[in-house]
Amino acid sequence: ESLSMVLLVPVVCCFDDIQFADPSSLGFMKSLLIYSSRQKNLFFIGCCRDEIGDFSAWLDSQESGPTLSRVHLSNLNIDAVNSMLSHELHLTPRLTLSLAEILFHKTL
Repeated sequence: ESLSMVLLVPVVCCFDDIQFADPSSLGFMKSLLIYSSRQKNLFFIGCCRDEIGDFSAWLDSQESGPTLSRVHLSNLNIDAVNSMLSHELHLTPRLTLSLAEILFHKTL
């Protein structure tokens, strides 16, 4: 209930790498999801890799709580990574390509 005191403004909670969550953590997340279904200013984002864990099965097994929406994101291609690096580093794409290739292959 102490969370209610904070919810005078919208709050976004992001859980990353939840494919590695243990049963206790999943239980905690379920409690938060059920609690958030009664709140207007609380929003949860969960990020996971489908190919590593079985988080999708856990989501499917949740019968109570808020409505859940899934958004599938695919990997960026090398051109998108290079474009982002070029923009953020304020360098031409020709100068960032070698770094983009390294990052691209490390994050597959």
